Amino acid sequence: MQDITNFRYIPSGTVDAKYLAKGTIYRNMAQKELSEWIRWSHSSAKKYMNGLTPASMEIDGIAGWYVRNFYNSESVMSDNFRKRTVDLVKEQVNN
Repeated sequence: MQDITNFRYIPSGTVDAKYLAKGTIYRNMAQKELSEWIRWSHSSAKKYMNGLTPASMEIDGIAGWYVRNFYNSESVMSDNFRKRTVDLVKEQVNN
């Protein structure tokens, strides 16, 4: 039997839930770490053999070709990339 005395349920939409969601979404250090783990190019993926690749993020076709050839770790820190990432994370966190 597991001890669940340290368990706390936080209902969606409460002040606590909003605080946790905001903390999850707007973390510069987490974004920087993500930028260091994405292997945009085939050569980077082959060199490090770890991290996320466009294929693992289901970015394929023309979009996959584009990011493999034109994205790098600095791209992840750009305002445009971050906005799109935040929008996706907000959707996930709010569900």
